[in-house]
Amino acid sequence: VPESPLGAAGELSGVDTVRHLRDCTYESRLQVKGLGPAFTVKSLIVFDRQVGYIVKLEQDSRGFQLLETGVIGGDAGGYFSHHWQAPEITYKGKRVRLQGTSFFASPENYRVRMQMAVDDQPFTAYGTLWWRREGSTAVPK
Repeated sequence: VPESPLGAAGELSGVDTVRHLRDCTYESRLQVKGLGPAFTVKSLIVFDRQVGYIVKLEQDSRGFQLLETGVIGGDAGGYFSHHWQAPEITYKGKRVRLQGTSFFASPENYRVRMQMAVDDQPFTAYGTLWWRREGSTAVPK
C-alpha cells in the first residue's frame, strides 16, 4: 500500500479468521503485520441474498471504524465481485474515503482492490490485497 493517513507505505501480511454465525451472517478477525505496529480488524459481515448486497462493519484497532456497503454480482462460472464504498472518516486530522472491489475467484483465492481519497483529493489506487486460504495451492497472479 502507498503511504497514507492510515500508515506507512509497504507490504502487509496477516491472518483472517472467518466464522459463520447464522444464515448469511459472518464475523472475522484480521490480524495484520508489516507496517509499524501490528493491528487487528474485527468485522461483522451480513449478506442479503435477495438483493445481492453486502454490509461489512469493520472495527480497526488503530482507532477507527469503517462501514463498507455495496452490491455483489456474479456469473454462471462462479466468479463474483463486490463493489463497495465506505462513508468518510476522520483519522489523524485527515478526511479519508475508501472504496473498492473485492474479486472472488474461489473461496480459496480472492483479492481486494482499493482506492482512497484524502481530504478534497480524487480517489487514487490504494493497493491490492490478496487472500489465500491456508493450505491452498492457489497462487496470486
